[in-house]
Amino acid sequence: MTNALLRDPKLAQLYRRAPGAIAFVDESFRAVPQGRDRAFYSMSAVTLEKDQLDRVRTVLTDVAGCSGWHTTDANQDGRHRDIGRMVRFLAGESVWHVVAVEATVAPGDGGLRVARSTCLAAIAREVQRGHGPGAVRLLVADNNRLERLNADDQRTIHRLRSAGDIDANVALCHTRMSLEPALWSADVLSWSAYRNLATDDGRWIEPLRDVLTVLDARTGRSVEMKQPQAAAATPGAQQTTGAKRGQSAVASEFSVARNGFWEPVEPGPDVAGSFRSGTSVLDDLAAQVARLRRDVGVRGITEGNTPRAVAIRTRRGAGTGSHAPPSRRRRDAPVAG
Repeated sequence: MTNALLRDPKLAQLYRRAPGAIAFVDESFRAVPQGRDRAFYSMSAVTLEKDQLDRVRTVLTDVAGCSGWHTTDANQDGRHRDIGRMVRFLAGESVWHVVAVEATVAPGDGGLRVARSTCLAAIAREVQRGHGPGAVRLLVADNNRLERLNADDQRTIHRLRSAGDIDANVALCHTRMSLEPALWSADVLSWSAYRNLATDDGRWIEPLRDVLTVLDARTGRSVEMKQPQAAAATPGAQQTTGAKRGQSAVASEFSVARNGFWEPVEPGPDVAGSFRSGTSVLDDLAAQVARLRRDVGVRGITEGNTPRAVAIRTRRGAGTGSHAPPSRRRRDAPVAG
């Protein structure tokens, strides 16, 4: 389940103890509005089965051609074909993708920290809601250079456990992408989501549509994106995705040797083709979120994912006692703020 590409012994030990799938988490955001463009915060999670991790590490490092990767840097270096190969590989390999978006970010550092906590709470509640041996109980996130943000993340998970919002066995581990190449999967998804939200460039995230769920971070309810939208499945839950699992479009020496197939690498998204850069995707999503919060009652605190709502539930002690996502509860239950 582990190979030489995993160089974090603490994380390797956590993998051995984790009962089910693993959720890899990364963030993307626009901190300051630019002209008419909105500030926003998003957090992405890629869910992988434990027995996939060796293959994922090997294929991603094979595509990268080195032991380090950051999708933003790859884009700046013109490595669009490699980004496209990683996207298509993940579309065929991963169990499930989730993107939580906070479309209302208050100015300043405090607003970003609240948005980060809100997105993490939404991600954690969603990915762990399955039951049985395949359910996610371990989240792995990129280690932030600001230690206080890592501490914030751990407090968020602790409060969710204390409130009864997530299973008592759910844990979050921070590590560096240089130590765990499987984290590159979340980095690729996070960058692709940012391109879609910030510039209306949906070419990168479009191949993931069959394994993608987009959530409003505050309520945890799914929203429809103009480009694209999909159905997805929670490991261990009864819901199933309509997507068929196929062979990867990325072939490496490892995949050929292990699987006995060769599939030519398709070209990446048509980077020469034109797309109209804008903000219609995020504007549309923000409008949907506003309607959603109005409909469910944004003054409620029972099921909200903001730090304030989680803290209130934590003080009350037992929480709701249910690990189902807000979208599966009564429509008249208060959600929010």
